[in-house]
Amino acid sequence: MNALSRIIVAGYHNDGVYHLSTNPAEVAYTKKKAAHLLEKAIPLVNFYDKAKQTDFEHFLTAIPEQSGNILTVHSSLPFHSMPKGLLQNILNRHNLPNEDKDYLLWLYEQENNRFRQILKKDTLIEIVPELTQAQFTVNPLRVSLINGFYETPITYTYQEYCEHLEVLRNFENYHHRLILKEHRPFQNMKITLKKKQYAIFSKENSPINHLILHHPAMTAAIENYCYSLI
Repeated sequence: MNALSRIIVAGYHNDGVYHLSTNPAEVAYTKKKAAHLLEKAIPLVNFYDKAKQTDFEHFLTAIPEQSGNILTVHSSLPFHSMPKGLLQNILNRHNLPNEDKDYLLWLYEQENNRFRQILKKDTLIEIVPELTQAQFTVNPLRVSLINGFYETPITYTYQEYCEHLEVLRNFENYHHRLILKEHRPFQNMKITLKKKQYAIFSKENSPINHLILHHPAMTAAIENYCYSLI
């Protein structure tokens, strides 16, 4: 087995120094160094599905600790802003098993707490659909439960949707900005941007999954488009 190493200054590739070795100690060192580099590297893309739910929860938990403003383009209303009493009424109307109700109420507490932690130091811009009853009737909105990978459809009535939207409209916080759109910018897709850090594509249809992009050029292009919606 061989080990190839090189020393190159950016822009001066012709002056680079290459070293090829068959020495077992140098080969072992090169393999160990490569493993350490991979361990420290930040991937350009992360994919989370139901099997990786715990890893995704850890990712979400760390968001309030990261500095940087957030923009979210919602295809429904943000779950974290729903009044708890309204959520309980919706869950009862759908006749869910008690185990499911308990899980969704736990999820709500997690989401609401994270929402309030973010607003303590960073700005959150949320783009949400403001639909007429005719628009809603054609395509009723579902309660957004994608962060919990809950795939059973839980839909709003138009009255419930309006009640939630009114609460969100009247929410006052210096770090929160609400943008209302007369249509849904995306169908069954939520996009969350942490400025100059990453973009999260969250698919609401079954199977639920989340794709996180870290590539600077790709995230910059997505940011340019999403901020143009404001």
